[in-house]
Formats: sequence, C-alpha cells, structure tokens
Amino acid sequence: KQPSMIEKRRYAAASMTDSGLLVTGGHNGTHRLSSTEYFSSGQWVSGPALPVTMLDHCQVTTEDGVIVIGSVTGGNVREDTGSSTFRAAHILQDGVWTRLEDMEHPRYGHSCELLDGELVVIGGNNAASHIWGTSVEIFNLSTRSWRAGPALPSKFYNGQAVPSRFSNSQAVSTRFEYGQAVTFQSTLFLVYSYGQVVKLVEDRWEEVLNTMTDIGWIDHRHVFPAPVVTPAILGC
Repeated sequence: KQPSMIEKRRYAAASMTDSGLLVTGGHNGTHRLSSTEYFSSGQWVSGPALPVTMLDHCQVTTEDGVIVIGSVTGGNVREDTGSSTFRAAHILQDGVWTRLEDMEHPRYGHSCELLDGELVVIGGNNAASHIWGTSVEIFNLSTRSWRAGPALPSKFYNGQAVPSRFSNSQAVSTRFEYGQAVTFQSTLFLVYSYGQVVKLVEDRWEEVLNTMTDIGWIDHRHVFPAPVVTPAILGC
C-alpha cells in the first residue's frame, strides 16, 4: 500500500514531472484547494501553492514546465461568473507559478491534449453561462498565444485524456462520463459516450465512426487526466 496524500482531494489535476507526480488543487470535502503535492520515492511532499484555488481544471507537463488551465474558483461558482480566473492559465517553472495569457472563454470540466507543439483545450462548462461547451482553443507553446480552434460537433464536458504512447485498443478502452480525448499517432480523437468518434483534421472535426450505442455513464471525473497504472505500480 502506498502512503496517502498530505491532504485528501478530489476534482484535482495531475501530471508527471522530473520531480515526481504533481497533484494540484481540488476539493477536500470542505473547501477548494490551492495546495499542491509531489509523490516521489514513495512519499508525498508539499509543492508550490497555486496562485488561486482550483478544481475541475486541466493540467499538462510540457518541456517548459507544468501548465494548469481554467478551473472553478472562489466560494461559489455563480458568484464568480465572468471572473478571469476561469479563463486563466499558469505555468510552473523553477518552483514559481507565472500567469500566461488568458483564454477567451471561461471554462471548467474541460480537457487538454498536447499536439504538435500546441496545447488543445476542449469543451468544458462555460463558467459565464453554465452551459456545456463546444468551443476549442489552442495555445501555441512557442509564441505563448491563443487562437480559436474548430468547434466541436457536440458538447464535450468532463472528458478524460489518455497519453499517446498507448496502442489504439488501449487508448479507447477506459470508461468515461461524457467523452474522452485521445492523441494517437499525432492525431487527436474525441470519443463521445453515445458512440461517436471524431478526429481533428487541420481546421475541422471529421467523423471516424458512430456506433449509435451508448457506451455508458460513470460519475464526474475525480482527477485529470486519467491515472495510468501498471501491475508494478500497484504491486501486484
């Protein structure tokens, strides 16, 4: 059995770094969190606190550092309508969080995928209207600027992400709530829970297949992205 985290949390985000697994933000059952912690060498240690409390955000590790984007912040979602913190992006470099250019649309429950030197932010809940979104925004890691991406064919909320090193059969095997974002062989796929699969081709989404079969429902995701585990990690 592995040791428990320093602080219990759900709706957090996590990614692997050179210092170990970094878990950020979330909710401890009482309040939203700005704390972070690393898991390395079999133990948890505190990491640099986020600039604001965050939950239902997304997180990726890039060559430049760890980037966190969007979130639910403050004491009440509706009290924060239109707040720039829903649109904010931050990068962790050398133990310090620095704010990047804001997204155009506020969102939480969105998904993020790295693709060809860019970060694709997909769907989510629009914090200003509380409507599940079809918008896509793309962050160029070199210029550190945003541009609009092609709109999704359907709303995409609380989707998960799977690393690109998996085979195709492994990539789509994990269950999800409303959808899953999968990067496979330099192509970004979205798998919807009602059976539609689309892929990003330049400036549009193309349908790959549509089984018209409901894949199934599970509760809200509790961490982003989906943890990748092996028998060795689990000790079995």
